[in-house]
Amino acid sequence: MSISRQNRVTPRHLIFVAGTSPLPMYQVLAMKLGDEPRWKNVEIMVNSTTSSYLEKALSLFNDGIPEEMEITRHEYDNPGISAEEINILFDKINSADNSCVSLYPGLGPRSISIPLLWKHSNSLSLITVLKIIQGKEAAVIEESFQKHSAELPSREDYLQLFGYSVFEKENDDYLYLMNNEGNQIGPFLEIDYNGFLNFKYDSRTSLNLTESKEKVRQIHSLKRELEKIFGRHAINIESLQESTLRSNPETNLHNEKLTRYTFHHFFDAQNITLTSLALHQLALMFPADSQTYQIQCYVDTKRGMSVNESSRAITERLDSSKLSDSYLKKIKQGLKVVDITKLDSSLQDLDVVNTHLHVVNKLCGSIDGQQSLLQSLSEISVSDNITVGAFNPHSLSWEIEPRSIEDDSINRSEKITLTDSYALSGWNLTGKKKPRWEILPREHKATPNDTQILKDIDLFISSFTRNHQKTIFADGPSFTSSHRVLDPKCVEYSHSLLHKGSLKSGTDSLKGQYISIPMIIGRSSESEPYRMMWAPSGGVWLESICEMLIFKLFHNNNNTEILFEPKLSPISSGSGYTPEGILQIMMNQDELEALQYIQVVWEVKSNPTLNSADWRKYIAQASEYGNLAPYRHTIPLIIHCDENPNPEVVNYAKQCKVAICAWWEIPNLRETIDNWAKENDISIPSVEQLPHFDYSPNCVDEFEIEYHKDQGLPDLKIKNNEFESKFRNWYNSLSQEEKETQNQDIWVMPLLHILDKSIQSVVDEQSAKEKFESEFRNWYESLSEEERTKIEFIGTSDESLSEEERGKIEFIGTSIQPHLPMSWDHASKFFSQRLTKEEKKRYFGSGQLNITRAKKYLGKYIKIKGEGNEATVEPADSPK
Repeated sequence: MSISRQNRVTPRHLIFVAGTSPLPMYQVLAMKLGDEPRWKNVEIMVNSTTSSYLEKALSLFNDGIPEEMEITRHEYDNPGISAEEINILFDKINSADNSCVSLYPGLGPRSISIPLLWKHSNSLSLITVLKIIQGKEAAVIEESFQKHSAELPSREDYLQLFGYSVFEKENDDYLYLMNNEGNQIGPFLEIDYNGFLNFKYDSRTSLNLTESKEKVRQIHSLKRELEKIFGRHAINIESLQESTLRSNPETNLHNEKLTRYTFHHFFDAQNITLTSLALHQLALMFPADSQTYQIQCYVDTKRGMSVNESSRAITERLDSSKLSDSYLKKIKQGLKVVDITKLDSSLQDLDVVNTHLHVVNKLCGSIDGQQSLLQSLSEISVSDNITVGAFNPHSLSWEIEPRSIEDDSINRSEKITLTDSYALSGWNLTGKKKPRWEILPREHKATPNDTQILKDIDLFISSFTRNHQKTIFADGPSFTSSHRVLDPKCVEYSHSLLHKGSLKSGTDSLKGQYISIPMIIGRSSESEPYRMMWAPSGGVWLESICEMLIFKLFHNNNNTEILFEPKLSPISSGSGYTPEGILQIMMNQDELEALQYIQVVWEVKSNPTLNSADWRKYIAQASEYGNLAPYRHTIPLIIHCDENPNPEVVNYAKQCKVAICAWWEIPNLRETIDNWAKENDISIPSVEQLPHFDYSPNCVDEFEIEYHKDQGLPDLKIKNNEFESKFRNWYNSLSQEEKETQNQDIWVMPLLHILDKSIQSVVDEQSAKEKFESEFRNWYESLSEEERTKIEFIGTSDESLSEEERGKIEFIGTSIQPHLPMSWDHASKFFSQRLTKEEKKRYFGSGQLNITRAKKYLGKYIKIKGEGNEATVEPADSPK
């Protein structure tokens, strides 16, 4: 007996509909053919519910998905999509090797899997069907899909099984179905049977029906009646209707287009946000190119808004969100705002009657209103096309209950951005995606990546100093608190802030290798030993530390969105809010009925908590943030630096539902969130899965400071040059041992940048000159005569310069390059320490080397960007 070649082929093209069980999907995908993967092409139909389970299945590949396996995903909307959309979905499947495929029908919704089997069973393809057996010896069973010719009964015999027959009336040319009791269904243009009963129905001939609404209702009624008799998947019906376009009054034929859903929602003028969120999520659930939908929004004008005012309020918030123009256009076209007193008449509109499924949102409106709506819908409904749904504003999900046991329930949740969520709550929200740091200029222009920035952050937060602060009030009382404050080892101190009227001429900065953060840290004493004193302006130092810790905690979390330095203002009018930051976290997506979103709105306060009067004001203001986005569990958080917070303040915060923590507790923010949820009897799923990291900074110094509540900072008027002279003389007078002792004081080190901003020991100019001359001499003598003659320099008197002088310019131009980039202030000092005024005058035409002359005469070696002492000096791109 011969075996055909086709029967010996092993299918390597897999098609299946994803389900909610990761293990069997992985077991099928991981099948082998010898030592290589079984599947070359895998086509998977997936929706928003099953997508996360498919990802879990793929994650079970320890070494990653095999390179030889090409996986294509075909997304569909939901299990209840129409037959037309199912066919469109199937058409996307790659047909290159459809002659030999394997199907795995046992996972996804039956509404997709069964048509998938039907499609391939009616083709000429070689098909195998896969099944999974679990247990101690788990196995994949593969069965060949053998196709045998099957007898179809005649149309008459098939109809007789259900007690029906076809007859034609004498006075018209239409066909009718009639059962044994003489009941008739029809008329039909055609009735055909090819394994499915196919009906063509012309609504223009509906008996005694003159109203178009009634004709549409008759179509639905007919369809439901046929489904009840023969089953939902056993019939196809094509209906033909009369055109109602005024521009074309002629009768024409077209296929019936039913509105997929009509959502019924009760609008409350006292809770506009609920409606705005519900409609926004519907817009995301039904993209512009998907099936149509419409919304009946019922307004009780006794709640404070007219129909027009309600419509404007909804539209204003939707317009303020980030919905695309196509999404906005579609939802506005389908939105009808109706006075609740006109509910019954609004349901008679053709678009409402011509609905495949009515969905009543049971989480809005009164019980009486819902019952009245359901009663009115039952009067226009055809069979079982009414169900209830629920929009959950905490999880931002729509759940639509099945209308019959043959339907699948729908549970959809779409992601939403911070700006959208606040826009739908009536607020304009702006902010920054990154903390307030500035990127430092670099030799290579590439922007530093997160790994590099985290190195600087780790440097900034690795240690701290302890400030024992005594606060003295004007009327005599005082209290002392202990604060963890900034470690100034990375502070670059700007002494220009010391003298009056120069606050804009310079700012301290927390400076690393890649980023710097401007802030005002302290003031120095005007007498020896010139120790810098802790006198910060505001809480910028604390705000910066908090931003860095939050960035480090969540920088690689895809379910998190952060806005730093946000600004909130009402869409309409009124005062705004400016917290330090807003953090939105999307929690466990697998628990669809549980909370999915939380928000943390944080404030930073550097004041001692012992001042309970001020802190009560801070807490009262922070508690208001919980009302800005009322349908997320919003956690107002105040971050402080007090090592021993006032118990009275802590208890008051609990009463106001405000969380409170110290900045060094941010790495374990999940514990603060968990405690807040328990205190307020709120269930937040999977809090333990929030990121955290171990954090134990070192205390490097302790100091004491008195702060007089009724006084500002002392008005120090010492001039920069005067201070620098005094500081230089003092420091140079120290012995080497005394210098080392002073350098160990973390508050002296920031001042040393006045002499050298690299925060190293002060360089003696004479020793620098001697070192340069020695290095130049060694380099020049190592050159051959030919190399010396090739040195070029475009100076003011080029012809009069000797070879050695041109060589010195070459040497100083190349010797500065390894130290770049640096400011022009640094570069100018570099040249001054190596060249005398006479040399600069001979080479550059002046004893003062300014930026203009440096660009002109040293452009072969350096390039300068900007103006003044803060201009950036970088290596030249190429020799000139």
